[in-house]
Amino acid sequence: MGTWGTGAFENDNALDWIGEFCEDPGDAGLRAALLAAADADGVLEAPEAESALAAAEIVAALKGAPTTDAVVVEDYLPIITRASIPVGAELSALALRAIDRVVSDSELKELWDELDDATAWYDEVATLRQRVVHPR
Repeated sequence: MGTWGTGAFENDNALDWIGEFCEDPGDAGLRAALLAAADADGVLEAPEAESALAAAEIVAALKGAPTTDAVVVEDYLPIITRASIPVGAELSALALRAIDRVVSDSELKELWDELDDATAWYDEVATLRQRVVHPR
């Protein structure tokens, strides 16, 4: 796992995903990442789980509750906030389904469960979920 912290963007897969998303910020790429997690058959693989959490962060940002990750705020948040992606109840629900799938049945969850930082990771994901449900 190319991971250096518990945040949604503190891994290579999420940074790769957001970089690609920001090249063409649109509804299709966002939904694809969320659906890949929410509707995955079997155990959700770690790269897809990391991308789904990054996509859920985009939903939170579009709802006015962005991450405080300095790299994302500086490099990507201006692009994200200019994206004209409507965030209604359906997209929010999809983001929540993806988050719930990551923490319930994913390779990423299994990897974090083996580490001492598991509680911190669960807390980060719970905070993300809360920002999707109740933005500021």
